[in-house]
Amino acid sequence: MRQHCIPPCRPKRHLDSAKRARRGTTLVEFAVVAPLLFSLVFLFVEFDRYVVTAHALKEASRVGCRVAVLEGSTLEEVESDVARILEPFSVKKYSMTVTPALTTAIDAGDPITVNIAVAYDDIAWLPTPKYLAGKQISVAATLPKER
Repeated sequence: MRQHCIPPCRPKRHLDSAKRARRGTTLVEFAVVAPLLFSLVFLFVEFDRYVVTAHALKEASRVGCRVAVLEGSTLEEVESDVARILEPFSVKKYSMTVTPALTTAIDAGDPITVNIAVAYDDIAWLPTPKYLAGKQISVAATLPKER
């Protein structure tokens, strides 16, 4: 009996030698592409943390400003509300200023500004931030003093 072969019929040796020749090429391709891919992933992680923190700071400054414009509000009340907003985002090292100081006499309608700043190095998810190292995130909110 004759053996039937399904085309294309190639000797097995030919496939093995082609596989062996490609083995080193795959490794070289991975060595070239992997650092680029990992750098891109880390860039996205850092940028995401920057955007999330900037949004949280903006919300915290707005809430702090809403408390600061109320009659009889104190700096401690503003600080506690800002800390309450920033706590879920793991932002602990930040600086906050209220201008003008709440201890001074402020007339109704005068603007009050709450400014919050944080160094990116203090909030980075990666152990050594590469792309945004040394950057400062700063936001401010201004509202008129209420009666």
